Amino acid sequence: LPDIENPRPISPQGIIDYHTELRWIQVKNVDIAQVCCDAVIEIVKSAQPEIAFADLTCIVDHAEIGKKIVLLLSQKKIYCIDTFSKEDQGSRRKKLAFFKGDGRVKVTTLHSFKGWETRALVVQLSKADSLEALALFYTGITRLKRNDNGSYLTVVCGATELEEFGKTWPYFNEISS
Repeated sequence: LPDIENPRPISPQGIIDYHTELRWIQVKNVDIAQVCCDAVIEIVKSAQPEIAFADLTCIVDHAEIGKKIVLLLSQKKIYCIDTFSKEDQGSRRKKLAFFKGDGRVKVTTLHSFKGWETRALVVQLSKADSLEALALFYTGITRLKRNDNGSYLTVVCGATELEEFGKTWPYFNEISS
């Protein structure tokens, strides 16, 4: 058989090989919201073919980080739809208005994005010190949707417990102050 020394599965006929870009950014003592903002912009710059802001979602583990990301992106004239509010009723109203068809970047918490998918995703994680936090992280990274034009997943991780796992990804970068 040709290429017998390099066995690999062959895609069934009619199945498209999808491009998926996986990036891991490990952060230490830096503004994690700024790194997430930069990651969103990097996906737009590097995606081939081009990706629309409407396809981008940033999911975070704390609403305060999400609010800061929304502010940072808006300062760069990148508009967002989010699920964050100061009062509980406002938050519920914003969650009801939050939908995938909106033309803006979506920013929400890991809890609020359960059951949804997107082709371009930035997942922010501050800590992974419990089984609940790890399960939530797993839920976040599995929200990536396969797409004919490619899928993009960037993890911005402040949890030192996951650094060794991050080093196994195709792209790993460490940012520290």
